[in-house]
Amino acid sequence: MKKLLPLFILVSLVNAQDILTYVDNSRFKGKLIEVQDEYVVFMPVGSKESQTISKSRILSIRMGDGTVLNLSLIHISEPTRPRLSSY
Repeated sequence: MKKLLPLFILVSLVNAQDILTYVDNSRFKGKLIEVQDEYVVFMPVGSKESQTISKSRILSIRMGDGTVLNLSLIHISEPTRPRLSSY
């Protein structure tokens, strides 16, 4: 059994797929190609072309190695400053 463990680990790393989870909790297996400023390029399993997906539609991406990328965006147009109040 000890001889099969390295082979099992190698096969699981080669076959590992990324899992993209949308904000509505639907999931797709595939390969993360690129992360851009506002979009992610993802190649779903069985697709011949990659898809460009807005980060605002993505909850997370679990990489094949188990790492989770949280892509939720927080947009702050201006720094938050306390307002001066006059009494």
